[in-house]
Amino acid sequence: MSSFGSEVTHLSELVGHTFLLLVALPFSVFIPSLVLGGIMAGIEGWSFVDGFLYVGGDLVFYVLTSVAPTTTAGRVLDFFVSCTALGIFSWLMALIGALPFVDHTNSWITAKSGGSKIGGVVLFFSILSPVVNILVSFALALPLSFMEGWSFKDAALYAEGLMVHCPSLAPASAAPKTTDGKIMVLLIAVYGLAVAVGWAVGVMLNIPALNDMANYPQKLFPYKGVKLSAFVLFILIGLPILISPVVFIGGGILAWLEEWPADDAFVYVGGNLVLIPLSSLAPTTFNGQLFDFFISCFGIGVFAFVIAAVGAMPFVDHAAELMGGKVPGPAAVYFFAFKFFFIVMPLISAGVAVILGACIMSAEAWTFKDSFLYVVGILLQSPSIAPASTVPTTTAGKMIIILIATYSVSIPIGFGAGVIVASHGLDFASGKLRDWLPHSFPFLHLAELTGYSDEEDDDEEDDEEKKNGKLATAY
Repeated sequence: MSSFGSEVTHLSELVGHTFLLLVALPFSVFIPSLVLGGIMAGIEGWSFVDGFLYVGGDLVFYVLTSVAPTTTAGRVLDFFVSCTALGIFSWLMALIGALPFVDHTNSWITAKSGGSKIGGVVLFFSILSPVVNILVSFALALPLSFMEGWSFKDAALYAEGLMVHCPSLAPASAAPKTTDGKIMVLLIAVYGLAVAVGWAVGVMLNIPALNDMANYPQKLFPYKGVKLSAFVLFILIGLPILISPVVFIGGGILAWLEEWPADDAFVYVGGNLVLIPLSSLAPTTFNGQLFDFFISCFGIGVFAFVIAAVGAMPFVDHAAELMGGKVPGPAAVYFFAFKFFFIVMPLISAGVAVILGACIMSAEAWTFKDSFLYVVGILLQSPSIAPASTVPTTTAGKMIIILIATYSVSIPIGFGAGVIVASHGLDFASGKLRDWLPHSFPFLHLAELTGYSDEEDDDEEDDEEKKNGKLATAY
């Protein structure tokens, strides 16, 4: 293919990828937000918009409203919403990572970095990803500024904070008040999930350097065959050892810039790395906010590495097979997803919460119930599950929070995404997407993006006819 033809192909894929993010992805978040948000609003006596935004925030791992469930029924529903969010997140990360455009991004950064493995990672997270996030934020800031009557600068900073999960970038006065503005905020958060997180995770999963790092646990904890012990040891010991330097170095710099206590800064940076707020503090100085932006971008890289490292372990593939994840057929796919995210993962999280809850109970002198709920809230990326009175004050308690946050990425998300990638469900969903896009939107010329062609349909029909003919003959 000529250079010009190659560029046209890449442009076509970019258009298709952009269309997928702009149209298909919001539907996957807005529809469950409308249904579950309406139920939550009815239970809690909220306005429909607050219920919609609360559930939408749960689904994109971002706090979009000040309301929180207070009734038992509301908290139970919130628990199931969080389980749903983990499932949707895992599916979206796997689907976005499987797009051909992600492979082209990987090839581009590898070429621009001279083939250097580490150079490609640095290029992506220090230049390409921040630049793309800023450009997308500028585009989304225009309608937001119009809806809320903000200056473009304030709207752009607010949108960028949503994109990279760095709310400190938003000016203190920037709080959406109109219904249109609040819905736009959720839409920006959805695009942040796709562009800042999904694209980054997809690229990192395909970078050779990450594959090498993901295979490192097998060298660190050598074993024969598939052993649960190596998987557990890597999560309990290996990941905290790998992540703690980032937390302590980044937290130390932020504490110096903002004149915070060191343990508070460690907790803040730890929350950035797992994409959930663990502290009520926020940087207020220009230098602190700038550093917070870059640590958030770097945190997405750490987030991607954890997902890849955990998902690449042989035990995850074996677990998917044991739980029926590799059984073909739509019914088997849906049943496996329900069983894993609504039964298996909550039970695993509850078991981990019992152990870590006992630890933080000892450090903070909380009741076991409050400690258990606090840990479950972090593990399932839903802090509202925890009682309002559970705010860690001791240094030991704050260090335990960072440990819990590390496990929240590796167990529900890393293990969950790894199981989805290893299951038949990803192939099933990718196939449906591949068939649906070209037929529904032929004017976008998405056949090259999805690998779909009418000839494949003809081949599949021929194979089916041959199969049916053989069956008829045998009968």
